[in-house]
Amino acid sequence: LFRDILAVEATLFQHESKWWLFVNVVENPGASSWDELHLYFADSPLSDTWTPHPQNPIVSDVRRSRPAGKLFVRDGVIYRPSQNSLKGQYGYGMKINKVTRLTTSEYEEIEVDSIEPLWDPRIKGVHTLNQVNRLTMVDGKLTRPKCFRWGSQ
Repeated sequence: LFRDILAVEATLFQHESKWWLFVNVVENPGASSWDELHLYFADSPLSDTWTPHPQNPIVSDVRRSRPAGKLFVRDGVIYRPSQNSLKGQYGYGMKINKVTRLTTSEYEEIEVDSIEPLWDPRIKGVHTLNQVNRLTMVDGKLTRPKCFRWGSQ
């Protein structure tokens, strides 16, 4: 979709006759891909001319920049899940952000919830949240002991 841009974790969302692309962009070689969220819009998801949002980067915060699944709508409100990598760990936790403004000239969101892997000491991270109809999936990183069998064939 882009030329000469290092972009990761792209997330498409359709809203009010536009397609929105939320994506982390690495602006400088060697910089992190965790902390700068950019937004682009187009009339079609197959467009080869995506317009950068004038507020780019729309989020500059390692605690909530990187996408963590597709945006979803509940009771008419748009929510954007994001990764929380503050503890220096890719996908340590997640934030749920309420999108309060999404136009071609303005973007605003506020954090409304947080998910951290505190319910089981073996879980080291929760990374992605996706929802389809009544099914919600969350993935995570689990510490498991490795077992090696020496001398077995």
